[in-house]
Amino acid sequence: GGGAQGGMGGNASAGYGAGGGAGGGQASLPSSSSGGHVTHGPLSTQGFVDYFRRMDPTQKGFVYQQVKEALSQEEPALTDEPLLMPSPSSSPSSSSLSSPSTAFESSSTDQSAAPVPPVLRAQGVLQVHQSYLVTQDEAGILIIDQHALHERIMFEELRKRLLSRGSLESQRMLMPAMINLPPRQMALVDQLQPLLKRLGIEAQAMGPDAVGIHAFSTFLFDRHVDPVTFMEDLLDRADDGEFDVAGGNTDEAVLHEVLDMMSCKAAVKAGDAMSPEELAALLARREDVERASNCPHGRPTTIRLSLRDLEKQFKRT
Repeated sequence: GGGAQGGMGGNASAGYGAGGGAGGGQASLPSSSSGGHVTHGPLSTQGFVDYFRRMDPTQKGFVYQQVKEALSQEEPALTDEPLLMPSPSSSPSSSSLSSPSTAFESSSTDQSAAPVPPVLRAQGVLQVHQSYLVTQDEAGILIIDQHALHERIMFEELRKRLLSRGSLESQRMLMPAMINLPPRQMALVDQLQPLLKRLGIEAQAMGPDAVGIHAFSTFLFDRHVDPVTFMEDLLDRADDGEFDVAGGNTDEAVLHEVLDMMSCKAAVKAGDAMSPEELAALLARREDVERASNCPHGRPTTIRLSLRDLEKQFKRT
């Protein structure tokens, strides 16, 4: 091993080289310095602490566990007693001593990247312009519209919950969210009550031109959909006649339109960056969703380029 430089201007021979690890020699701890050289005194906890404080914090290859093992061979009593580290205020560099195994070994662990999710390792996926996903299957290349696919997934999830429970789960608001409406839309709120109940939304008039939203769909809350914006859009579409709400109509056609609207607002948008884990989850759910080839509006979610198509484009046939 080599010598470790002491912070007080002298050399401390500790049996550890900058090349890393404990050398074959014995570990000696300094207890004082004079005349530019470190003298060696009795081993003690304070001497161990002083040695750490004087040592160059950027020394490479220093591993705390190896130091401890070398010390235990030379003086077992020293490593058996509790090690009292100096308080953070005692030295500007003392914070790096509070967890030696972390402070000195982090240089090697920080360089390792997080493992890629298994789905990505198996398939491979690329997000292009934060809007499209490019991946492959056994037949060729798939180009996926991330919003359209996620919208279909959200739609099928909402539809499944409605069929199994009759209505969506609801979450109470701490304070009602207020909306000011014209008289025509105030009347629509009453007509929409059966539909709102199935959607997990509780909205009541709180004045001649104001409506308070007291509860909102948990599904939409989880997707960070704003209750006021959603209600305004719902009332605008009902006012424009996009779906028939006369007499509290909640038939299949009306529900399809409203669930389509909800899934569009809940889905990831074009331009949204997605993490590797989110990309993997989206591709995995694509395999489990019915009608995954089209979004609820009817737009395609996926374009396929077969190997045959690629060969034609590159004139390999």
